[in-house]
Amino acid sequence: MRKVTLGKTGLEISRISLGGLVMRECDQHQADKILGRAAQAGANYYDSAPTYADSQALFGNSPAAEKKNFIVGAKSAKRDYHGCMREIEQSLTKLKVDVIDIFQLHAVLSDDDWEERKAPSGALAALVEAREKGLVRYLGITGHNDPSVLARAIGEFDFDVVMPAVNYLYRYFLNPEGGLLPLAQKKNLGIIGIKPNIQGKAGDEKAAYRYVFAQRVHTAIPPGDPGAFFRALEIAEQLQPFSETDEKEFLRDTPDLSGICRQCGYCMRPQRPVDIPYLFRIEGKFRHFGHLKAIAKEEYFDYTATADVKTLLNDRDRIFCPWDIDIPARLHKLDQDIRG
Repeated sequence: MRKVTLGKTGLEISRISLGGLVMRECDQHQADKILGRAAQAGANYYDSAPTYADSQALFGNSPAAEKKNFIVGAKSAKRDYHGCMREIEQSLTKLKVDVIDIFQLHAVLSDDDWEERKAPSGALAALVEAREKGLVRYLGITGHNDPSVLARAIGEFDFDVVMPAVNYLYRYFLNPEGGLLPLAQKKNLGIIGIKPNIQGKAGDEKAAYRYVFAQRVHTAIPPGDPGAFFRALEIAEQLQPFSETDEKEFLRDTPDLSGICRQCGYCMRPQRPVDIPYLFRIEGKFRHFGHLKAIAKEEYFDYTATADVKTLLNDRDRIFCPWDIDIPARLHKLDQDIRG
């Protein structure tokens, strides 16, 4: 499998990586087979976490997991110094390695979360100390929610790696392509993409990975089931990122994006006092991300407290969408559903 340089780490990493979640329901024999197949295909990054069932011990106990063949990664969702340091030490023991190549703050969800982890008694201090002691080599940060949180974090601390969710659906709701990814590329961070095939919902998995790699993501971790991982290994053998033209045509034509606001801004002509694309980003979070519903509601109530959305909802004849979305009807339904 083709390998690329993981940003400023200098590590040579495979295009497809193995996430420990793939082995969350495996016994040791099954895990050995998965790790063996990964090694045979050239997938050389293993991403683990204490919350991924026995993924760390399964790797540590596997003869197929020859440590020299794998870049070993681990993460901690603990926000405090002591909790995170304890998980770093436990990960070293379970993975049976002397040093973890990449250790990351796991699932940083909000600005408040980041503030807590970067405090003097927070988890970030544990990562820095572990690096100074030679327990870990490179530091990273992951997130599933607002990419602006990760963008802020990599702007305030010199991380080596960032792990955001990147796919062609999230582009229109979370949009890491708009701020986080360009900043990470400017800072030469390693970029590890998660959820590349939209949690198994992509109609064309090959196109899904072509899109992800067109965003200059270094490696992608398929979702947590063996079938998706094995398919990704096969896809990677013949994978070419989208050209700019191919990407535009795919985003225009794929049925997976039917009914999705493309954030083109055409509906804002003439200029309107209500930010329609923003309301559709809120709708996307509310409809497609169960873990973001509460955040979407809060954003909606904050925005509609001052924006005259009711007038917009009654302006059916004057709003045109080139993607044939009935904007007033959709936003009226959103308003009803959010207000209950």
